[in-house]
Amino acid sequence: MTGAVDLQQHDLAPSAAQAVIDAAALTPTDTVLEVGPGLGALTAAILSRGCRLQAIERDAARIPVLQRRFAKELADGRLILVVGDAMRVTPALPEGWRAVANPPFNLTADLLRRWLLDDLPGGPPVALDLVLQREAAQKISGRPGAHTRTSVLVALVGTARPVARLNRDQVSPPSRVDLSVWSLRRAPDAPSPTELRWVDTLLARAFAGPHTVADALQGMATGVQLRRQSQEHGWDFAEHPRMVPPPAWLPFARLLHMCGKV
Repeated sequence: MTGAVDLQQHDLAPSAAQAVIDAAALTPTDTVLEVGPGLGALTAAILSRGCRLQAIERDAARIPVLQRRFAKELADGRLILVVGDAMRVTPALPEGWRAVANPPFNLTADLLRRWLLDDLPGGPPVALDLVLQREAAQKISGRPGAHTRTSVLVALVGTARPVARLNRDQVSPPSRVDLSVWSLRRAPDAPSPTELRWVDTLLARAFAGPHTVADALQGMATGVQLRRQSQEHGWDFAEHPRMVPPPAWLPFARLLHMCGKV
């Protein structure tokens, strides 16, 4: 079997899987995407709530283990098991789907961007409940004056926060860092993936170095646009982009899109 450590994958103990499910508050009407089912602890917990589940596992050696354990659920169609890379596989999910997962740690940022920015068949997820490294969970959640490119996107989508702490020995092999269950709930008025891509183009430029907003956006935004946006939305273009409150980036991106800049 491929080494789980090589894939940065840590199998959950049943107690950890239960903590994730408690945070997710799943119902039998939910359709769930799981990335990195591993040996199936979280898979079993999700299925126990009566949900329909699609699970993507990139370690082909683990597929037979999952097939034996969940033969009944596979046979009755409640579970669809796919071997592949979650960054390349696009499952056919219905509108209103959600992700509940213990993904490989090295995929966290890329998966978030895919789920929030890509035009997926079922649209963006309405909720995410993920096992993450605690430091990553805190950074992704963001805080005033210390936002990152990813935390801005997350804040525009909805409410995100670490909701439970996991012990390092609640995964196998034991984690070298503290872990959290991290949750995101999409707001009804969240921007579309298209609008978020406009924002992300702006953020890529703004966060490219240790610049002020004004310096970073030279050639993209005019001085008049910078002054007006900062006055109307309560930020200072002479400060670093991490100081800009996340809601201010969306109207700025919309304006620059109208001008053909993003």
